[in-house]
Parts: sequence; structure tokens; C-alpha cells
Amino acid sequence: MLFARRDAIADLHILGRELGELLLQPLFRKYAVHPPQIVHYTSIQTLEAILASGNLRMTHFRHLNDSTEMLHGRRVINQLLSAEAASNAKTAAFFDYCRFFFNEVGDDAIQYFVTSFSALPDSPDLWARYGVRGAGVAITFDTLRMGAAPNDSGPYYIGRVTYSAEDQLELISPLIAAAKIVASRYIARHGYDVRDVAVQALAAKLCSNLNHHSISLKDHDPWQVEEEWRTVFSVLQNDSRDRKDRVQRGSDGRPFVDVPVLTVDPNRSHMPIAMVTVGTAAERLDVEAVLRRHGYGHVAVGKSAIDLVDLPSWQ
Repeated sequence: MLFARRDAIADLHILGRELGELLLQPLFRKYAVHPPQIVHYTSIQTLEAILASGNLRMTHFRHLNDSTEMLHGRRVINQLLSAEAASNAKTAAFFDYCRFFFNEVGDDAIQYFVTSFSALPDSPDLWARYGVRGAGVAITFDTLRMGAAPNDSGPYYIGRVTYSAEDQLELISPLIAAAKIVASRYIARHGYDVRDVAVQALAAKLCSNLNHHSISLKDHDPWQVEEEWRTVFSVLQNDSRDRKDRVQRGSDGRPFVDVPVLTVDPNRSHMPIAMVTVGTAAERLDVEAVLRRHGYGHVAVGKSAIDLVDLPSWQ
């Protein structure tokens, strides 16, 4: 049975606020700087669907192009939690519970939907993987002009994917350190009991942040060549019914969310597309016709410089 220590209620509010502030610091570092442009490689048919709807279709993170990429991020986090749980620190039992919460409980509390982009405008690897082997297009968005619907209280955000162990530790370790500071303070005053509501609240807050970051930790090989950025839309367990109802399922049963991407310029209604690059195996005239048909005749159209023979194989 859960319980709340009456003499710890004030501490719980203070520590919860302190933990929240500490956990936000890595977020600020991660999202403060974006590349000026991000590029989405896709088919001509998908380009037409994007222009017609004004939406990006964001896929549930568990149904990305390779399911193993999710396992890497969770493995990194589990290693850090396990190291803390095996330590001689007074917080060891707390982190052992966090490890349980992260793997068995916390993953259902928040769901993420993503669309993948790259900082690379003309990459042979990305044409091979996502650009229909040069028969598709690369849509370049002006990052600083990407906005959301005015009435959307929880719009998407843009985040960078990290590939090296050094970058990933730099992102995740401060979260563990912040929770250790706060949990140590609480345990020193009130002791540790896994049934304590305060302990469970602190673990839930930490694991929510760890889940948030796990989707952007990818293995160095074969992913680093993508230099990936993502637009991310989240659906929380306690979100409104309207927000939860935005989750739909495709004919294959996979969940997705269509998210409007608007320009921040109040005098324009178009998506902030700076350029569309046509793959080597695609027809420029076909792409120009698609753009004109949907009111994007002003968008610059370029041609990929990548020769088809230079496209790597990709399974």
C-alpha cells in the first residue's frame, strides 16, 4: 500500500520543483540550437500528400525504419541506472526502483511520434534509404520558420539525434546526477521506502525524462551517416481526450499522428519549404507540376548531384 509521509509533503513539492529545473538543463542544451535547414527524403507521392494536407505524418517511435534503434537508447539508459543501483550510495535502492519503473511502468505513460529529417541536403546514403533510390525528392524546410497551429497547446518540437557514446553520456548523465542529488536529500531526511508516494513521484519524473531522451540515442553504425534531426509529437497519459484522439492507425495497424506544420510568418499560409531537390532518377517536370498544383510554384527546385551508381546498397 502506498503512503505519504505527512512531514515530507512540503519537501516533496520543493524537491519536485528542484528536480524539474535540473532535468530541464539538458533539454535546453539539446534544443537551443538548430541547423538553419532540415531535409526530409521521401517519394514524390508523399511530397504531394504533405503539400495537400499541410501536415507531417509522424510515426509512433516503436515503428521506425529499424526497430533495433530504439533498443540502443534504452540499453544506454539501463546501463547508467544499473551502475547506480549497484553502487554503495544511499540512493542505490532508489535507482534500482527507477530501473524497474523505466522498463516496466514508465514506457506507457508517454508516447512519441516522429518524422525524420537530416542536416544533409544531398546525401547518397539518404537517397538510397529514403529517397526511393534517387526516384524521390528531398524537401528542405527552413527550421526557424517552422511553426504550429496557433491553438495547439502542445505542438511538436525539433530534436537532434546523438550517435557517439560521449554525446549520449553528456545528455543522459546530468539527468541521473540531478535525480541523485534530489533523492539523496529526501532520503537523508525521511529514509527510503519504495511504497512512499514521494519516492514513486520522483522516479516517475526521472523516467519520463529518460524516456523522452531515449528516442534520440542511436547506434554509431549504421546510423551516424544520416545526421538525423526529428520532429517529435508527444501524447501523455493524462492528456486531453482531444489530443489522444489525434492518434490514428494506418491500414497496416501502425499508429500515427498528422501534425500541421505552418510558417511563423503571419502573412503566409504555406509550409516553410525553402527548396525541393529532385532525385537523379526522378523527373524535374513532374515535381514542378506537383508544387504548382498545390500553390508552391514559388519554391525553388534543384536537381541532385548524386549519380545513381554512387548510391550504396541498403537492406
